[in-house]
Amino acid sequence: MKTRFLLAAILSLFGLLVVQAQNDRQKNVLLIIVDDLTAQPGVQPAVQTPHMDRLKQKGVHFTQAHAAVPLCNPSRTAFLTGLAPWQTQIFSNSQEFRKTKGYQNAITLPQFFKNQGYISFATGKIFHHSLGERSDPLSWTQNATQVDVLYGSEENQAIPVAGTGGALSAYEEQVPLAWGQLDKKTGEMDDWKNVTQAVQFLEKQTPGDSAFFLACGIVRPHLPHFYPSDFAGVYQDLQLPAYLAAGSNVPDILDCPHSGNSVLDSLLALPDGQLQWKQAVQSYLRCMAFADYCVGAVIDAYEGLPEPVRQNTLVVLIGDHGYHLGQKSAWAKVSSAKAPMVWDQTTHTQMVIYDPKYPEAGGKTVAAPVSLLDLYPTVLELSGTPASSYPDNDPFSSRKIWGESLAKAVVSGTPETVPGYALSVMAGNVVSLRSPDWRYIYYPFLKKGELYYHGPAREGRTPDPEELQNLLHPDQVTPFYLKTARKMKGIANQLKKGKRLVF
Repeated sequence: MKTRFLLAAILSLFGLLVVQAQNDRQKNVLLIIVDDLTAQPGVQPAVQTPHMDRLKQKGVHFTQAHAAVPLCNPSRTAFLTGLAPWQTQIFSNSQEFRKTKGYQNAITLPQFFKNQGYISFATGKIFHHSLGERSDPLSWTQNATQVDVLYGSEENQAIPVAGTGGALSAYEEQVPLAWGQLDKKTGEMDDWKNVTQAVQFLEKQTPGDSAFFLACGIVRPHLPHFYPSDFAGVYQDLQLPAYLAAGSNVPDILDCPHSGNSVLDSLLALPDGQLQWKQAVQSYLRCMAFADYCVGAVIDAYEGLPEPVRQNTLVVLIGDHGYHLGQKSAWAKVSSAKAPMVWDQTTHTQMVIYDPKYPEAGGKTVAAPVSLLDLYPTVLELSGTPASSYPDNDPFSSRKIWGESLAKAVVSGTPETVPGYALSVMAGNVVSLRSPDWRYIYYPFLKKGELYYHGPAREGRTPDPEELQNLLHPDQVTPFYLKTARKMKGIANQLKKGKRLVF
């Protein structure tokens, strides 16, 4: 009997030691990236993302997260290296930071953890390419991606099934936009194949394993907006916003470089153009619903981890930038360097950070603007990395990495500790600064700008979340708006020089 009790005590002690070892070891990181993820579709009925919402109830939801550049490669390069695009001058999808003078040896976020002895595991779109040299092999212990959904998937060459005539007629008219239902179930989609690798990785984790940095990238709702047949029934009763309906006033776009987007113009020029526009939006949202389902599979696997592993795993969900669905007569995120779109719909995306160590912050929102550039220092601080160990990624200044840590906001769920601004840029030194109450955009080649109000309703000032009323337009401008614009321009210039400000 004594032997049995002694054995039970030893096993119990061993279990406690395993739990303690897991708690004392380096913190795991689970990073989920969803491509082209808008934060404000602007349609009715409201968009449903129950699985992303499930994570928002656990963690802190940063409701004003903005990309440094509203384009895939430069945005991902920025938040995965911690380097601002105004440092690297990486503004296009064709540029590679490993081939950019001075930045060849930059240490990416997963590479940093790999260098600390972590298993860094990739599946899906993390960098702009999922496989090959541009997936940045230096960052990964293992890249388990099954299909490069953006550049190697036969899905992108498919013809949608019958019943999506709008997409077919758009093909025939060479409109650079494809959408519709595929003759595939969810389990047959290439995104799902990549997500399955993340799920299987998590299912194998035990308390005695090495720490991990797991990155899972989901490509949909990126173009083409092709969705599996399981999601054909959602958003059947979709209504486009009233201000986009046929016969409504044209949004205030004539005073900026953007003079209409060829994709949307071409759609509306087709027979039943308004209907086809609706079909294209429906397909984007069905892809978004599919992406949410993929996120749910990863979150399910996370929740199924052994408790000591789960409690020691930081979870981050982000998009790489926002997306226009017709707002301000625009589609997607950027038309060209000479006609950049740096409005709220393109820079604004989603970000949720959940640290199980701070359950009291669960379900809280932080509405102050933050940048995706803040992700790198935030993850490092929450993982317990001392600031003295942060990588020196910028050879041209004394700054190591850009951005400011949001760790205190993740711990408390309050906005007082966040910077309160987000700077976005485009090629040609176009700047777009979002503060709690304002967005200011400046086009240096035109020597003119835009100013929009996002603050609370007050006498003489109405919130403009869709950014339809440019307060620097000759019909709107006042001395106060000019003064505000000058102040915002000065702040943007200080931020680009590395000065840290708090609004």
